[in-house]
Amino acid sequence: MSIHVELSPQFRRDVIDQYCWYAEQQDEELAQRFRAAVIATLALIREEPKIGPLCLIATKSLSGMRYFRIEPPFDKLLLFYRLTDSSLQAVRLLHGMRDLPRR
Repeated sequence: MSIHVELSPQFRRDVIDQYCWYAEQQDEELAQRFRAAVIATLALIREEPKIGPLCLIATKSLSGMRYFRIEPPFDKLLLFYRLTDSSLQAVRLLHGMRDLPRR
């Protein structure tokens, strides 16, 4: 099953911010590897949309939200997404150690 992927503006900002952080803290090569890992993870989820578990945080805004770890070595980052009848909506990319219910 392959569905259309939509990237929210916040998801795009999250990815750009993380890319810039890797480029500044380490080097451009690591930032490029991060970008490739995000693309590969999105491709995996696109092919198997229910691979990520549902969020168990009891908040209306998270209803139906799923998450999945970015491919190693970036697996501390979680990709949050929703499924609709026609698309996969990438909503946020967050570090797993953040206060996720608040965000």
